[in-house]
Amino acid sequence: MRNIGIFAHVDAGKTTLSEQLLLKAEAIRTLGSVDSGTAHTDTLPVEQRRGIPVRAACVRLNWKGETINLIDTTGHTDFSAEIERSLWALDGTVIVVSGASIPSANYSSVII
Repeated sequence: MRNIGIFAHVDAGKTTLSEQLLLKAEAIRTLGSVDSGTAHTDTLPVEQRRGIPVRAACVRLNWKGETINLIDTTGHTDFSAEIERSLWALDGTVIVVSGASIPSANYSSVII
């Protein structure tokens, strides 16, 4: 079993990537959407309403015989404690940088 975290700046596509990975691994049948409030990792009503994760969410998938706990983190510095707490459980990370949305000045504090 491996614990993999996804980190990125606000609106870079962390949750969208998580949804695609879950679909590709056949852990879900239908793709959820942040904009419609149906993302599988956005379970709190405030997350669904605002379209942003406020806490880290863990989802499990199987890939090539390996069980992976995928941890979708928030990109907002308002919730940086949630990001830091996630780091303790990880075996590895995926860092997403979006070329379409310019990282904010606080990007380094979210990633580092």
